[in-house]
Amino acid sequence: KIDYHVPVDYLRGGEAVSYAGAGRLKKLWLSVQREKRRIAWLDDAAAKAQSGLCDAIIVPTNSWRVMRSIKKSDIKHSTVPVLFMFHGIMPADRQRFVEGVRSLKMYKNIHLGALGLQTEFPELKECPNFHVILAPVYVPFDLPVTPEFVVHEPLRLGFFGQYRREKNLEFFLQAFTMA
Repeated sequence: KIDYHVPVDYLRGGEAVSYAGAGRLKKLWLSVQREKRRIAWLDDAAAKAQSGLCDAIIVPTNSWRVMRSIKKSDIKHSTVPVLFMFHGIMPADRQRFVEGVRSLKMYKNIHLGALGLQTEFPELKECPNFHVILAPVYVPFDLPVTPEFVVHEPLRLGFFGQYRREKNLEFFLQAFTMA
């Protein structure tokens, strides 16, 4: 949504689908639409790479569900390297994530990166296209530093990731300001 003053080549496949305000049944229908559109975007990205429009593809934010779409898409046979980044693997999703990575290990140009502070994935040692990417967080773990807490006025809060209505952060922010 920001104009970077560079040419933009949009992917075919339709607009992004949001679950905002959707009930249970509508979410089922929207999830089918999301999957279909994801596959269309990946197919179009693969076609653009095949025609020489790029040297690599980076998909910066993904859930484990995208791995199912990769398997159904032409991108699995991409002629250029493709990096899919996954922001933090939730414990409840870890097994599905591991299974997804294993199912894509034969595709040499598909790279899957887990971005976060979790660096141990012994169950994925045999997957050469799996990578751990340390999050942009700086912790003085090797420095002899005594942390100090300084109260700043006004207090500033930072969030890692995207601020979206579905994350329900508004309640947290209101409670925090009331406290």
